[in-house]
Amino acid sequence: MGRYTTPEIQAQCAQSLIDACQHLMQNKTGAAKNWRVTAVICLPDFFTSEICIFKDESYFDSHTQEAESPCGTSSHLNSSLAEDWQLQLAPGSSELGVHIDYTDPDQPSGRFVCQRWYFGEVMPR
Repeated sequence: MGRYTTPEIQAQCAQSLIDACQHLMQNKTGAAKNWRVTAVICLPDFFTSEICIFKDESYFDSHTQEAESPCGTSSHLNSSLAEDWQLQLAPGSSELGVHIDYTDPDQPSGRFVCQRWYFGEVMPR
């Protein structure tokens, strides 16, 4: 999304991703029933937002668990993007926000800082 995109347009786009995620969740068959389906809203760089299908629990955990390393940290957020943007979640869907702060020499500041909001099948199994 461009730098001139309004919060209202971002919320509409986020809702469209969440709706697509919920459609996929409701229509899983066969082996896919064990996969996690999430809509990932990335801020401030909304352009990198996506639908993620996690076929492996450890891969899902590596994206959503709190962690600390020499490269940086990831921690859970204690707020709700769904409330802030008035997003609608289907029954069985939930939300998890993760704050990321890592060393990144490709960034002008030398850091990569963002929020990733996971919607859909994010609760522990």
